[in-house]
Amino acid sequence: MIAVKAVNDILCANENVTSLVPDDKIYMIDIPAVDQKIENAPLLRINEIYDYAESFSSNKVFSEVYQVQIAVWAKTIEELEPYKKLLDQAMAAENWSCYYRFPLTKDEDIDLYMLARRYVRQIVEKEEEQ
Repeated sequence: MIAVKAVNDILCANENVTSLVPDDKIYMIDIPAVDQKIENAPLLRINEIYDYAESFSSNKVFSEVYQVQIAVWAKTIEELEPYKKLLDQAMAAENWSCYYRFPLTKDEDIDLYMLARRYVRQIVEKEEEQ
C-alpha cells in the first residue's frame, strides 16, 4: 500500500470532506507553489510519515505500520473547526487512528491558518494455509 494514495482515495471519496475542500485541492506530498495562495484556501495536504514492517515470522513480514499527516490550511480559524471531527471520522471509518494533533498555527509563508493531524494504521497479513 502507498499510504498517501490510500488516504487521498479515502478523503476524495468522502462527500463530507469534499463538501468543505474540493478534491482538486487535496494534494499528496506537496502543494505546488502556484496553488499556495490565500484565494485557493482551503487546501489539504497528505504526507507520509512512516511506512515500516513491524513484525516478522520465518523471515516474512506479517505486520506493517503506516503513518500519515493531514494538514489543512484555511483563511480563518473558524473555517478549520469542522475538519477536526470530520477528518477523524473519515479516517476511523477506514481503520486509521489519530495519534497526534498539532496545535493550531498560522503559516506565515502563505498567511493561512493550519490544522494538522497524524494518523496510524496497522495491517496484519494473514498466513496462507498450508
